Amino acid sequence: MEFTKKLTIPTLLFSVLYLIYPAVPVLYARDSTTVQNMKLQVQPGEIKISGFYHGSKFNVEIFVPAHYEIAVKFAGKPTTIVLERKGRKGIFWLNVDEITLKNTPQAYMLFFSEKLSDMAPKDTILSLGLGYDALSRQIEGTGGQIEKREMLTEFFRFKEKSKLYHISNEMLQPENSSDPFERYSFLIPVNSAMPVGEYQVVVYFFKDGKCAKKLSDTLTIQKVGFVKFVFDMALEHAALYGVLAILIAVVAGFSIGILFNFLKKK
Repeated sequence: MEFTKKLTIPTLLFSVLYLIYPAVPVLYARDSTTVQNMKLQVQPGEIKISGFYHGSKFNVEIFVPAHYEIAVKFAGKPTTIVLERKGRKGIFWLNVDEITLKNTPQAYMLFFSEKLSDMAPKDTILSLGLGYDALSRQIEGTGGQIEKREMLTEFFRFKEKSKLYHISNEMLQPENSSDPFERYSFLIPVNSAMPVGEYQVVVYFFKDGKCAKKLSDTLTIQKVGFVKFVFDMALEHAALYGVLAILIAVVAGFSIGILFNFLKKK
């Protein structure tokens, strides 16, 4: 009986390990495949600005495994902006200060399926450049007699009014919730003030308080036709552009004068 007991315990342990061990690589492979199957698609990938352009929208489509949360960032390339701050001198309002902001995205929009604070720790969110707090760390401000925080708060408010910056208050909702994947599809507006250039759409996939993966795609905004001709002339041939602008103004003035004289005679 004693020999049987000694033989049974190792046999049982071996049987348990035999059953558990094959399951480990299968589970790992399944999770790896799930991460690899995450998808991001931006349509259309190019927006053309013509003379009759008054804004547009593009679609973002994301396939994400169930139980993952996402944050979507739309951002333009960093640039330098010089701002003039007005103040009162006597009875006049004049430019009293000059402020330079470096590493400022041309556009910045953020959308998410859950509150950022619920998806990951604050340090992780800041390191990924998500939110105005992270953007404030990125932007370098010089000049001016007001504090950087106050200056950037006003700057963000100004950009939001111009519809170039936006942090959504509404959570993204998947269109279907069938396992093992969820599909997100939503529109991002592009107004007529959006500068030409390349913009990045970046999706961050979160699970268990960590960013599991990041995907990105590009949106290109460019001018076409007569709008592009005038835009290129203003940049590359500024003197010629100025002369033509004056000639057009003079011709328009004479034309209006002739028209009014003709109407008076009638």
